[in-house]
Amino acid sequence: MRSVTESIEGPAADAPDWFRQAVAQRPEESSVTVEGADIEFLAWGERGRPGLLLAPGSRAHAHWWSFAGPLLARSRRVAALSFSGMGRSDHRERYSTVQLAEELLAVAEAAGLSDRGPPILVGLSLAGLPLVQCAIRHPDRVGGLILVDSLLRMPAPLPGIRTQADPVPPQRIYPSREAAMRTFRPVPPTLRVPDYILDHLAHHGLKAIDPAAPESGWIWRYDRNFVSNLEWHDEERLLHQVHCPVALIRGEESPVLSEEVVHTMTARLPAGAIVRTIADAGHHIVAEQPLALITQIEGIIAQWHRSRKTN
Repeated sequence: MRSVTESIEGPAADAPDWFRQAVAQRPEESSVTVEGADIEFLAWGERGRPGLLLAPGSRAHAHWWSFAGPLLARSRRVAALSFSGMGRSDHRERYSTVQLAEELLAVAEAAGLSDRGPPILVGLSLAGLPLVQCAIRHPDRVGGLILVDSLLRMPAPLPGIRTQADPVPPQRIYPSREAAMRTFRPVPPTLRVPDYILDHLAHHGLKAIDPAAPESGWIWRYDRNFVSNLEWHDEERLLHQVHCPVALIRGEESPVLSEEVVHTMTARLPAGAIVRTIADAGHHIVAEQPLALITQIEGIIAQWHRSRKTN
């Protein structure tokens, strides 16, 4: 059984220096209320710099970005959110990609990401759906989209991925945080995420049923009914309505974004869209190849900046 390395004090000593230094940069922690739900976000960097908003995928949370956010904030104001139904954000009875888009924009304003103009939005996996909605519905408030292994339509059945038609599994209660952390695996499965990142993600994804008596049991924070109660709008077919710069980053070995799917999406992307592939990565690129992903994000933003200066 896998040992647990992350504790409340921080990552294990065998985590690399870059990771330890990144998570040691404690973010500003705050929330903003959107349509009756409090939405959690983390922020790094000085206000007044160009803004960058980072969004997690399904069942994930803001801390999926908390080891990348500080590195991306060296010259920017950066924030990462937990959508409603995830992380420390409130749950809802119903969800929609349009509503999630409003959460993105509300966090961007609350975190001060728009002080230097419309921020760039980066989304993992399912987060690509509300990113597209943002760009279509509020084109003056979005500076660009970077879709990270984002399938913009509901996927065909894949190992470990529950569809809207599948029954919701029962809530599992763990006797301790450590016991739950040992069971954590990303969906779809991957063997490429190192233990120190797995433990970091799991650590922040759990809560005690009774905070005053954590020995009463631990559960995952995400809303198990999120997928079943999500209204989406086949955002892939709406891509032609996006007019801001767009980039798509996929994992070379992603089971979600196959070359065939990328070909279909590319045909619908705006002219000049950037498509990049990260080697030795599957679907969970930020956890599998975080430094390579950071390099690609920074390179794409720099390319857009150069293009604006020459036009």
